[in-house]
Amino acid sequence: MQLSNIYRNIDPDVILINSHGIPDTDPLHIPQYRIHRKNSTNKHTDGTAIAVKNTIPHKILDQFISDTLAVELDTTTGKLIIATLYQPPARPYIPILDFLQLFRRNTPVYMLADLNANKPFLGYRHNNATLLLCNRLN
Repeated sequence: MQLSNIYRNIDPDVILINSHGIPDTDPLHIPQYRIHRKNSTNKHTDGTAIAVKNTIPHKILDQFISDTLAVELDTTTGKLIIATLYQPPARPYIPILDFLQLFRRNTPVYMLADLNANKPFLGYRHNNATLLLCNRLN
């Protein structure tokens, strides 16, 4: 699969892709980017990916139980980590061990994820288990 028109005008350094549904055996190509991805279930609704420009040195962090992916980048103000995860609605838990592994580092972590956490102010009737577990991480 080739993604090109979406990012061409913005020219981001890092692209996060959730719920891409591409099996690990199929190629994913974005010109001028190094792609890191996981789809452990190989379902068409799962999968995460992080694309980093070829010119940016980075370290992939992918030793997680879930499909959580993260990259560690060196910036002019120090290291930082950008992480992502897609949490399908049918999965009633969040990978707390993966989150703790990330958040216990001495490096700032930016987690941008689709956790499918339901909250009434977003139009849902009730909080779901995912949201309640996220609240416990505070």
